[in-house]
Amino acid sequence: MMSVGVPEPVAVMNAHAVSLIAEGEAAWLSDDVPAILRRPARTFQQFITDHLAAFS
Repeated sequence: MMSVGVPEPVAVMNAHAVSLIAEGEAAWLSDDVPAILRRPARTFQQFITDHLAAFS
């Protein structure tokens, strides 16, 4: 993130938030996804796999 101009403190906070989500800290949010999207929630691993290019 910093290589594209995100200030270091913001990049650190964003990375920490993503790591918490990856560790399941936001699992409680996924109960709403099926009701809103009318499909099951994808796992974090599926999200990363689908968007790997954006994280490279």
